Amino acid sequence: MIGKIIDSVRNKIFHRTSRFNFEYGARIVLYIIAGALPLFFLPFGVGVELGREIAFGALIMLAAILWLFEVLTRGRLRYQHSFVLYGAALFFIVFSLSALFSKAPWYSAVLGDVSPEKLSVLFLTIVLMILTGSVFRSKHDVGLALLILIFAGGVSALFSMLQLLLGISLYGYMTSFAANANFNVVGTINSLTLFYAALLAMGTGLVTSSWLMATKPWVRSAFFVSLVLLFANLILINFRTSWILLLGSSIFLFGFMFRKKTPLEVGFAEGESAVAGGNLPLTGQAAPVQLKAAFLTGFGWRYWLALALIAISSFMIFVRSPLFGKIAISSEVSPSFRATWNIGRDVFKEGTKSILLGSGLGTFGLDWSRYKNPAINQTQFWGVRFNQGFSWLSTLIATTGVLGVLVFVLFLGFSAFLFLRSILLLPVHDTELASSVFVGLVGTVIAAVLYPANFTLMIFLFMSVGFLSLLLTRRASEEIAPQESGEAAPVSVSIPLKFLPRDIVEQ
Repeated sequence: MIGKIIDSVRNKIFHRTSRFNFEYGARIVLYIIAGALPLFFLPFGVGVELGREIAFGALIMLAAILWLFEVLTRGRLRYQHSFVLYGAALFFIVFSLSALFSKAPWYSAVLGDVSPEKLSVLFLTIVLMILTGSVFRSKHDVGLALLILIFAGGVSALFSMLQLLLGISLYGYMTSFAANANFNVVGTINSLTLFYAALLAMGTGLVTSSWLMATKPWVRSAFFVSLVLLFANLILINFRTSWILLLGSSIFLFGFMFRKKTPLEVGFAEGESAVAGGNLPLTGQAAPVQLKAAFLTGFGWRYWLALALIAISSFMIFVRSPLFGKIAISSEVSPSFRATWNIGRDVFKEGTKSILLGSGLGTFGLDWSRYKNPAINQTQFWGVRFNQGFSWLSTLIATTGVLGVLVFVLFLGFSAFLFLRSILLLPVHDTELASSVFVGLVGTVIAAVLYPANFTLMIFLFMSVGFLSLLLTRRASEEIAPQESGEAAPVSVSIPLKFLPRDIVEQ
Protein backbone atom coordinates (compact mmCIF):
# COMPACT_ATOMS: atom_id res chain seq x y z
CA MET A 1 0.00 0.00 0.00
CA ILE A 2 2.88 2.36 0.83
CA GLY A 3 4.35 1.70 -2.62
CA LYS A 4 1.05 2.61 -4.25
CA ILE A 5 0.86 5.84 -2.24
CA ILE A 6 4.42 6.77 -3.27
CA ASP A 7 3.62 6.02 -6.92
CA SER A 8 0.45 8.11 -6.67
CA VAL A 9 2.39 11.03 -5.18
CA ARG A 10 5.08 10.74 -7.85
CA ASN A 11 2.57 10.60 -10.70
CA LYS A 12 0.61 13.52 -9.30
CA ILE A 13 3.60 15.78 -8.68
CA PHE A 14 5.53 15.17 -11.87
CA HIS A 15 2.66 15.20 -14.34
CA ARG A 16 2.59 17.59 -17.30
CA THR A 17 6.32 18.23 -17.20
CA SER A 18 9.53 16.42 -18.13
CA ARG A 19 11.90 18.72 -16.23
CA PHE A 20 12.40 19.30 -12.54
CA ASN A 21 10.46 22.23 -11.18
CA PHE A 22 11.39 23.87 -7.88
CA GLU A 23 7.74 24.37 -6.99
CA TYR A 24 7.10 20.66 -7.47
CA GLY A 25 10.05 19.99 -5.19
CA ALA A 26 8.52 22.25 -2.53
CA ARG A 27 5.25 20.39 -2.97
CA ILE A 28 7.01 17.08 -2.31
CA VAL A 29 8.42 18.48 0.92
CA LEU A 30 4.93 19.56 2.02
CA TYR A 31 3.63 16.07 1.31
CA ILE A 32 6.46 14.70 3.45
CA ILE A 33 5.49 17.08 6.27
CA ALA A 34 1.89 15.87 6.07
CA GLY A 35 2.96 12.23 6.22
CA ALA A 36 5.54 12.75 8.97
CA LEU A 37 3.34 14.86 11.27
CA PRO A 38 1.62 11.89 13.03
CA LEU A 39 4.67 9.57 12.90
CA PHE A 40 8.11 11.13 12.87
CA PHE A 41 10.49 12.02 15.69
CA LEU A 42 14.27 12.18 16.09
CA PRO A 43 15.48 9.11 18.02
CA PHE A 44 18.11 11.11 19.89
CA GLY A 45 18.32 12.41 23.43
CA VAL A 46 17.14 15.93 22.63
CA GLY A 47 13.51 15.50 23.66
CA VAL A 48 10.68 14.49 21.35
CA GLU A 49 9.15 17.95 20.91
CA LEU A 50 12.48 19.72 20.42
CA GLY A 51 13.55 17.06 17.94
CA ARG A 52 10.34 17.50 15.97
CA GLU A 53 10.79 21.26 16.08
CA ILE A 54 14.25 20.88 14.54
CA ALA A 55 13.18 18.33 11.92
CA PHE A 56 10.00 20.07 10.79
CA GLY A 57 11.71 23.45 10.92
CA ALA A 58 14.33 22.14 8.50
CA LEU A 59 11.64 20.74 6.18
CA ILE A 60 9.65 23.98 6.24
CA MET A 61 12.73 26.07 5.43
CA LEU A 62 13.68 23.64 2.65
CA ALA A 63 10.22 24.05 1.11
CA ALA A 64 10.54 27.83 1.48
CA ILE A 65 13.95 27.85 -0.26
CA LEU A 66 12.65 25.74 -3.14
CA TRP A 67 9.66 28.05 -3.49
CA LEU A 68 11.94 31.10 -3.56
CA PHE A 69 14.08 29.42 -6.23
CA GLU A 70 10.90 28.94 -8.27
CA VAL A 71 10.07 32.63 -7.83
CA LEU A 72 13.54 33.65 -9.02
CA THR A 73 13.64 31.28 -12.01
CA ARG A 74 10.14 32.17 -13.22
CA GLY A 75 10.32 35.84 -12.28
CA ARG A 76 6.84 35.79 -10.78
CA LEU A 77 5.65 35.69 -7.18
CA ARG A 78 2.37 33.88 -6.49
CA TYR A 79 0.76 33.92 -3.06
CA GLN A 80 -2.65 33.87 -1.40
CA HIS A 81 -3.69 37.43 -0.64
CA SER A 82 -6.38 37.77 2.02
CA PHE A 83 -7.30 39.30 5.34
CA VAL A 84 -6.09 36.04 6.89
CA LEU A 85 -2.55 36.89 5.76
CA TYR A 86 -2.84 40.34 7.31
CA GLY A 87 -4.15 38.76 10.50
CA ALA A 88 -1.18 36.39 10.65
CA ALA A 89 1.19 39.32 10.15
CA LEU A 90 -0.44 41.26 13.01
CA PHE A 91 -0.37 38.10 15.13
CA PHE A 92 3.38 37.73 14.56
CA ILE A 93 4.12 41.42 15.17
CA VAL A 94 2.39 41.49 18.56
CA PHE A 95 4.01 38.24 19.66
CA SER A 96 7.40 39.56 18.49
CA LEU A 97 6.93 42.62 20.68
CA SER A 98 6.03 40.36 23.59
CA ALA A 99 9.26 38.41 23.05
CA LEU A 100 11.32 41.59 22.60
CA PHE A 101 10.14 43.10 25.89
CA SER A 102 10.08 39.76 27.69
CA LYS A 103 11.66 39.10 31.07
CA ALA A 104 13.93 36.70 29.13
CA PRO A 105 13.98 37.75 25.45
CA TRP A 106 16.18 34.93 24.15
CA TYR A 107 14.15 32.42 26.12
CA SER A 108 10.94 33.72 24.51
CA ALA A 109 12.47 33.78 21.03
CA VAL A 110 14.32 30.46 20.66
CA LEU A 111 15.37 28.89 23.98
CA GLY A 112 12.05 28.24 25.72
CA ASP A 113 11.17 24.84 27.15
CA VAL A 114 7.74 24.82 25.49
CA SER A 115 8.28 24.61 21.73
CA PRO A 116 4.91 25.93 20.48
CA GLU A 117 5.16 29.05 22.66
CA LYS A 118 8.44 30.25 21.14
CA LEU A 119 8.58 33.01 18.56
CA SER A 120 10.74 30.88 16.26
CA VAL A 121 8.07 28.17 16.09
CA LEU A 122 5.34 30.72 15.42
CA PHE A 123 7.44 32.06 12.54
CA LEU A 124 7.85 28.55 11.10
CA THR A 125 4.15 27.78 11.29
CA ILE A 126 3.19 31.04 9.58
CA VAL A 127 5.72 30.30 6.83
CA LEU A 128 4.14 26.84 6.49
CA MET A 129 0.70 28.45 6.22
CA ILE A 130 1.89 30.71 3.39
CA LEU A 131 3.65 27.85 1.60
CA THR A 132 0.62 25.56 1.87
CA GLY A 133 -1.61 28.20 0.29
CA SER A 134 0.92 29.07 -2.42
CA VAL A 135 2.79 25.91 -3.43
CA PHE A 136 -0.31 23.76 -3.86
CA ARG A 137 -2.20 24.71 -7.00
CA SER A 138 -5.48 22.81 -6.97
CA LYS A 139 -8.01 20.98 -4.85
CA HIS A 140 -6.50 17.71 -6.07
CA ASP A 141 -3.12 18.68 -4.59
CA VAL A 142 -4.81 19.47 -1.29
CA GLY A 143 -6.86 16.27 -1.43
CA LEU A 144 -3.71 14.20 -1.88
CA ALA A 145 -2.07 15.93 1.10
CA LEU A 146 -5.16 15.20 3.22
CA LEU A 147 -5.12 11.54 2.20
CA ILE A 148 -1.45 11.25 3.15
CA LEU A 149 -2.17 12.93 6.50
CA ILE A 150 -5.12 10.64 7.28
CA PHE A 151 -3.22 7.50 6.22
CA ALA A 152 -0.27 8.47 8.41
CA GLY A 153 -2.70 9.18 11.25
CA GLY A 154 -4.15 5.70 10.82
CA VAL A 155 -0.69 4.12 11.04
CA SER A 156 0.02 6.18 14.17
CA ALA A 157 -3.30 5.04 15.65
CA LEU A 158 -2.34 1.41 14.95
CA PHE A 159 0.96 1.92 16.76
CA SER A 160 -0.88 3.40 19.74
CA MET A 161 -3.31 0.49 19.96
CA LEU A 162 -0.45 -2.02 19.90
CA GLN A 163 1.21 -0.13 22.75
CA LEU A 164 -1.90 0.27 24.89
CA LEU A 165 -3.45 -3.15 24.36
CA LEU A 166 -0.43 -5.43 23.91
CA GLY A 167 2.43 -3.40 25.33
CA ILE A 168 4.27 -3.60 22.00
CA SER A 169 6.11 -0.36 21.20
CA LEU A 170 7.40 -0.26 17.62
CA TYR A 171 9.05 3.05 18.43
CA GLY A 172 10.93 1.24 21.18
CA TYR A 173 12.96 -0.61 18.55
CA MET A 174 14.33 2.76 17.41
CA THR A 175 15.40 4.08 20.79
CA SER A 176 15.11 2.96 24.39
CA PHE A 177 13.28 6.05 25.68
CA ALA A 178 10.40 5.31 23.29
CA ALA A 179 9.67 1.89 24.78
CA ASN A 180 7.13 3.25 27.28
CA ALA A 181 3.54 2.19 26.64
CA ASN A 182 2.39 5.83 26.70
CA PHE A 183 5.06 7.12 24.30
CA ASN A 184 3.91 8.94 21.19
CA VAL A 185 5.39 11.56 18.91
CA VAL A 186 2.67 14.13 19.58
CA GLY A 187 3.35 14.56 23.30
CA THR A 188 1.12 13.43 26.15
CA ILE A 189 -1.45 10.72 25.60
CA ASN A 190 -4.22 13.31 25.99
CA SER A 191 -2.76 15.60 23.33
CA LEU A 192 -2.55 12.57 21.05
CA THR A 193 -6.29 11.98 21.39
CA LEU A 194 -6.98 15.63 20.53
CA PHE A 195 -4.94 15.26 17.36
CA TYR A 196 -6.75 12.03 16.50
CA ALA A 197 -10.12 13.70 17.11
CA ALA A 198 -9.25 16.55 14.74
CA LEU A 199 -8.07 14.07 12.09
CA LEU A 200 -11.21 11.98 12.56
CA ALA A 201 -13.45 15.02 12.11
CA MET A 202 -11.58 16.06 8.97
CA GLY A 203 -11.59 12.51 7.62
CA THR A 204 -15.32 12.08 8.25
CA GLY A 205 -15.86 15.26 6.26
CA LEU A 206 -13.91 13.71 3.39
CA VAL A 207 -16.10 10.60 3.57
CA THR A 208 -19.06 12.76 2.58
CA SER A 209 -17.26 14.25 -0.44
CA SER A 210 -17.61 13.12 -4.03
CA TRP A 211 -13.87 13.71 -4.37
CA LEU A 212 -13.07 10.70 -2.18
CA MET A 213 -15.71 8.58 -3.88
CA ALA A 214 -13.89 9.18 -7.18
CA THR A 215 -10.66 7.62 -5.89
CA LYS A 216 -9.67 3.99 -6.37
CA PRO A 217 -11.31 1.32 -4.18
CA TRP A 218 -8.10 0.46 -2.32
CA VAL A 219 -7.68 4.13 -1.41
CA ARG A 220 -11.18 4.32 0.04
CA SER A 221 -10.70 1.06 1.91
CA ALA A 222 -7.43 2.23 3.49
CA PHE A 223 -9.08 5.55 4.29
CA PHE A 224 -12.02 3.95 6.13
CA VAL A 225 -9.67 1.64 8.06
CA SER A 226 -7.65 4.69 9.15
CA LEU A 227 -10.79 6.41 10.44
CA VAL A 228 -11.83 3.29 12.37
CA LEU A 229 -8.39 3.12 14.01
CA LEU A 230 -8.56 6.80 14.96
CA PHE A 231 -12.00 6.34 16.50
CA ALA A 232 -10.90 3.20 18.34
CA ASN A 233 -8.12 5.16 20.02
CA LEU A 234 -10.58 7.79 21.20
CA ILE A 235 -12.71 5.07 22.77
CA LEU A 236 -9.68 3.36 24.25
CA ILE A 237 -8.16 6.45 25.89
CA ASN A 238 -11.44 8.30 26.59
CA PHE A 239 -10.15 11.81 27.18
CA ARG A 240 -13.11 14.11 27.86
CA THR A 241 -11.75 17.14 25.97
CA SER A 242 -11.28 15.05 22.82
CA TRP A 243 -15.01 14.25 22.84
CA ILE A 244 -15.84 17.94 23.25
CA LEU A 245 -13.60 18.64 20.27
CA LEU A 246 -15.26 15.93 18.19
CA LEU A 247 -18.73 17.11 19.21
CA GLY A 248 -18.04 20.69 18.13
CA SER A 249 -16.55 19.56 14.81
CA SER A 250 -19.39 17.10 14.17
CA ILE A 251 -22.02 19.80 14.62
CA PHE A 252 -20.42 21.85 11.85
CA LEU A 253 -20.03 18.70 9.77
CA PHE A 254 -23.70 17.86 10.08
CA GLY A 255 -24.62 21.42 9.15
CA PHE A 256 -22.52 21.25 5.99
CA MET A 257 -24.05 17.92 4.99
CA PHE A 258 -27.56 19.15 5.59
CA ARG A 259 -26.76 21.93 3.14
CA LYS A 260 -26.22 19.26 0.48
CA LYS A 261 -29.95 18.56 0.50
CA THR A 262 -30.80 22.15 -0.40
CA PRO A 263 -31.39 23.42 -3.93
CA LEU A 264 -27.72 24.41 -4.15
CA GLU A 265 -26.95 21.03 -5.68
CA VAL A 266 -29.88 21.05 -8.05
CA GLY A 267 -28.78 20.83 -11.66
CA PHE A 268 -25.11 20.10 -10.95
CA ALA A 269 -25.37 16.59 -12.30
CA GLU A 270 -26.34 17.92 -15.72
CA GLY A 271 -23.73 20.64 -15.82
CA GLU A 272 -25.96 23.55 -14.83
CA SER A 273 -24.38 26.33 -12.81
CA ALA A 274 -25.58 27.76 -9.55
CA VAL A 275 -24.54 30.60 -7.30
CA ALA A 276 -25.07 30.45 -3.56
CA GLY A 277 -27.54 32.91 -2.17
CA GLY A 278 -30.32 34.79 -3.92
CA ASN A 279 -32.37 33.11 -6.65
CA LEU A 280 -31.00 29.83 -7.98
CA PRO A 281 -30.89 29.51 -11.77
CA LEU A 282 -32.98 26.39 -12.23
CA THR A 283 -33.03 26.09 -16.00
CA GLY A 284 -34.73 23.65 -18.29
CA GLN A 285 -37.72 21.39 -17.83
CA ALA A 286 -35.83 19.03 -15.54
CA ALA A 287 -35.28 21.68 -12.88
CA PRO A 288 -38.62 21.29 -11.02
CA VAL A 289 -38.20 17.51 -10.97
CA GLN A 290 -34.66 17.78 -9.63
CA LEU A 291 -35.78 20.29 -6.99
CA LYS A 292 -38.51 17.93 -5.85
CA ALA A 293 -36.08 14.99 -5.77
CA ALA A 294 -33.61 16.98 -3.72
CA PHE A 295 -36.14 17.36 -0.92
CA LEU A 296 -37.61 13.86 -1.12
CA THR A 297 -34.42 11.83 -0.89
CA GLY A 298 -34.39 12.10 2.89
CA PHE A 299 -31.43 11.31 5.12
CA GLY A 300 -28.62 9.28 3.57
CA TRP A 301 -26.00 7.25 5.42
CA ARG A 302 -23.67 10.25 5.58
CA TYR A 303 -26.23 12.16 7.65
CA TRP A 304 -26.57 9.26 10.03
CA LEU A 305 -22.79 9.06 10.30
CA ALA A 306 -22.58 12.69 11.43
CA LEU A 307 -25.51 12.21 13.80
CA ALA A 308 -23.84 9.11 15.24
CA LEU A 309 -20.67 11.11 15.94
CA ILE A 310 -22.72 13.80 17.67
CA ALA A 311 -24.60 11.23 19.76
CA ILE A 312 -21.51 9.21 20.71
CA SER A 313 -19.51 12.33 21.57
CA SER A 314 -22.34 13.72 23.69
CA PHE A 315 -22.58 10.44 25.58
CA MET A 316 -18.84 9.92 26.05
CA ILE A 317 -18.40 13.40 27.52
CA PHE A 318 -20.19 12.14 30.63
CA VAL A 319 -18.32 8.83 30.83
CA ARG A 320 -15.53 9.87 33.14
CA SER A 321 -13.70 6.57 33.72
CA PRO A 322 -11.79 4.55 31.07
CA LEU A 323 -13.92 1.90 29.39
CA PHE A 324 -11.05 -0.58 29.56
CA GLY A 325 -9.71 -0.55 33.10
CA LYS A 326 -6.68 -2.73 32.35
CA ILE A 327 -5.07 -0.12 30.12
CA ALA A 328 -2.38 1.84 31.95
CA ILE A 329 -2.67 5.49 30.95
CA SER A 330 -0.49 7.98 32.77
CA SER A 331 -2.31 10.84 34.46
CA GLU A 332 -1.78 14.43 33.39
CA VAL A 333 -1.84 17.39 35.75
CA SER A 334 -2.09 21.07 34.80
CA PRO A 335 -3.22 24.27 36.54
CA SER A 336 -6.92 24.99 36.58
CA PHE A 337 -8.37 27.90 34.65
CA ARG A 338 -8.82 29.85 37.88
CA ALA A 339 -5.18 29.30 38.89
CA THR A 340 -4.02 30.33 35.40
CA TRP A 341 -6.19 33.44 35.52
CA ASN A 342 -4.79 34.38 38.93
CA ILE A 343 -1.24 34.14 37.59
CA GLY A 344 -2.16 36.47 34.73
CA ARG A 345 -3.82 38.91 37.12
CA ASP A 346 -0.68 39.06 39.25
CA VAL A 347 1.47 39.63 36.16
CA PHE A 348 -0.75 42.59 35.19
CA LYS A 349 0.11 44.23 38.52
CA GLU A 350 3.70 44.64 37.33
CA GLY A 351 2.83 47.62 35.14
CA THR A 352 1.47 48.84 31.82
CA LYS A 353 3.92 46.85 29.72
CA SER A 354 2.86 43.63 31.41
CA ILE A 355 -0.81 44.46 30.90
CA LEU A 356 -0.31 45.03 27.19
CA LEU A 357 2.37 42.46 26.31
CA GLY A 358 2.55 40.15 29.33
CA SER A 359 5.69 38.71 30.84
CA GLY A 360 6.94 37.35 27.52
CA LEU A 361 6.30 34.36 25.28
CA GLY A 362 6.85 31.03 27.01
CA THR A 363 7.54 32.52 30.44
CA PHE A 364 4.52 31.08 32.24
CA GLY A 365 6.82 28.80 34.22
CA LEU A 366 8.67 31.82 35.60
CA ASP A 367 5.38 33.50 36.47
CA TRP A 368 4.17 30.33 38.15
CA SER A 369 7.25 30.11 40.35
CA ARG A 370 6.77 33.71 41.41
CA TYR A 371 3.02 34.03 41.82
CA LYS A 372 1.62 30.58 42.54
CA ASN A 373 -0.80 30.25 45.45
CA PRO A 374 1.16 29.50 48.67
CA ALA A 375 -1.41 26.82 49.49
CA ILE A 376 0.07 24.71 46.67
CA ASN A 377 3.21 24.31 48.79
CA GLN A 378 1.15 22.14 51.13
CA THR A 379 0.33 19.69 48.33
CA GLN A 380 2.35 17.09 46.46
CA PHE A 381 2.83 19.61 43.63
CA TRP A 382 4.83 22.03 45.77
CA GLY A 383 8.02 21.50 43.75
CA VAL A 384 6.43 21.35 40.28
CA ARG A 385 6.90 24.30 37.94
CA PHE A 386 4.10 24.31 35.40
CA ASN A 387 5.38 25.79 32.13
CA GLN A 388 1.86 26.07 30.70
CA GLY A 389 -1.49 27.02 32.12
CA PHE A 390 -4.93 25.51 31.69
CA SER A 391 -4.94 26.04 27.92
CA TRP A 392 -3.08 27.82 25.15
CA LEU A 393 -5.49 30.75 25.20
CA SER A 394 -5.53 31.14 28.99
CA THR A 395 -1.72 30.87 29.18
CA LEU A 396 -1.43 33.85 26.82
CA ILE A 397 -3.14 36.06 29.41
CA ALA A 398 0.03 36.03 31.49
CA THR A 399 2.64 35.64 28.74
CA THR A 400 1.39 38.00 26.01
CA GLY A 401 -1.03 40.28 27.85
CA VAL A 402 -4.18 41.88 26.55
CA LEU A 403 -2.79 42.55 23.06
CA GLY A 404 -1.58 38.98 22.65
CA VAL A 405 -4.90 37.47 23.66
CA LEU A 406 -6.76 39.94 21.47
CA VAL A 407 -4.78 39.21 18.28
CA PHE A 408 -4.94 35.48 18.98
CA VAL A 409 -8.73 35.53 19.28
CA LEU A 410 -9.12 37.88 16.30
CA PHE A 411 -6.86 35.78 14.07
CA LEU A 412 -8.62 32.50 14.82
CA GLY A 413 -12.12 33.95 15.01
CA PHE A 414 -11.89 36.19 11.96
CA SER A 415 -10.19 33.49 9.88
CA ALA A 416 -12.90 30.98 10.80
CA PHE A 417 -15.59 33.58 9.99
CA LEU A 418 -14.12 34.34 6.56
CA PHE A 419 -13.73 30.67 5.68
CA LEU A 420 -17.22 29.80 6.89
CA ARG A 421 -18.70 32.74 4.99
CA SER A 422 -17.00 31.63 1.78
CA ILE A 423 -18.12 28.01 2.25
CA LEU A 424 -21.73 29.08 2.72
CA LEU A 425 -21.70 31.45 -0.24
CA LEU A 426 -19.94 29.21 -2.76
CA PRO A 427 -21.70 26.37 -4.63
CA VAL A 428 -21.70 23.16 -2.62
CA HIS A 429 -19.76 21.07 -5.12
CA ASP A 430 -16.89 23.59 -4.98
CA THR A 431 -16.53 23.44 -1.19
CA GLU A 432 -16.54 19.73 -0.30
CA LEU A 433 -12.82 19.59 0.51
CA ALA A 434 -12.93 23.01 2.16
CA SER A 435 -15.78 21.88 4.43
CA SER A 436 -13.72 18.86 5.50
CA VAL A 437 -10.68 20.96 6.32
CA PHE A 438 -12.85 23.50 8.13
CA VAL A 439 -14.25 20.95 10.59
CA GLY A 440 -10.65 19.94 11.36
CA LEU A 441 -9.81 23.59 11.91
CA VAL A 442 -12.75 23.93 14.28
CA GLY A 443 -11.34 21.04 16.28
CA THR A 444 -7.90 22.64 16.66
CA VAL A 445 -9.48 25.96 17.69
CA ILE A 446 -11.44 24.15 20.41
CA ALA A 447 -8.22 22.45 21.51
CA ALA A 448 -6.49 25.85 21.75
CA VAL A 449 -9.24 27.07 24.08
CA LEU A 450 -9.36 23.96 26.28
CA TYR A 451 -5.83 22.51 26.20
CA PRO A 452 -2.22 23.78 26.43
CA ALA A 453 -0.27 24.55 23.27
CA ASN A 454 1.12 21.58 21.40
CA PHE A 455 3.62 21.60 18.54
CA THR A 456 1.74 19.05 16.42
CA LEU A 457 -1.64 20.75 16.86
CA MET A 458 -0.03 24.10 16.06
CA ILE A 459 1.39 22.74 12.79
CA PHE A 460 -1.99 21.19 12.00
CA LEU A 461 -3.79 24.47 12.74
CA PHE A 462 -1.70 26.65 10.43
CA MET A 463 -1.54 24.00 7.71
CA SER A 464 -5.35 23.85 7.75
CA VAL A 465 -5.53 27.64 7.40
CA GLY A 466 -3.21 27.36 4.39
CA PHE A 467 -5.37 24.66 2.84
CA LEU A 468 -8.50 26.74 3.26
CA SER A 469 -6.79 29.82 1.85
CA LEU A 470 -6.17 27.85 -1.33
CA LEU A 471 -9.45 25.96 -1.57
CA LEU A 472 -11.53 29.10 -1.10
CA THR A 473 -9.38 31.32 -3.28
CA ARG A 474 -10.59 33.24 -6.30
CA ARG A 475 -9.05 31.92 -9.53
CA ALA A 476 -6.30 30.01 -7.77
CA SER A 477 -5.98 27.71 -10.76
CA GLU A 478 -7.99 26.32 -13.61
CA GLU A 479 -8.87 23.34 -11.42
CA ILE A 480 -10.61 25.44 -8.76
CA ALA A 481 -13.89 27.03 -9.70
CA PRO A 482 -13.83 30.85 -9.80
CA GLN A 483 -15.33 32.44 -6.72
CA GLU A 484 -18.38 34.60 -7.06
CA SER A 485 -19.06 35.35 -3.44
CA GLY A 486 -17.68 38.75 -2.61
CA GLU A 487 -14.48 40.50 -1.75
CA ALA A 488 -13.68 39.09 1.69
CA ALA A 489 -12.45 35.71 0.45
CA PRO A 490 -8.79 35.03 -0.34
CA VAL A 491 -7.36 36.05 -3.70
CA SER A 492 -4.50 34.42 -5.56
CA VAL A 493 -2.11 37.14 -6.68
CA SER A 494 0.74 36.82 -9.15
CA ILE A 495 3.33 39.60 -9.23
CA PRO A 496 5.78 39.96 -12.14
CA LEU A 497 9.03 40.74 -10.36
CA LYS A 498 10.25 43.10 -13.08
CA PHE A 499 7.28 45.39 -12.39
CA LEU A 500 6.97 44.82 -8.67
CA PRO A 501 5.90 48.36 -7.62
CA ARG A 502 3.04 48.75 -10.09
CA ASP A 503 1.96 45.75 -12.12
CA ILE A 504 -0.12 43.48 -9.88
CA VAL A 505 -2.51 41.11 -11.59
CA GLU A 506 -4.81 38.32 -10.53
CA GLN A 507 -3.83 34.91 -11.77
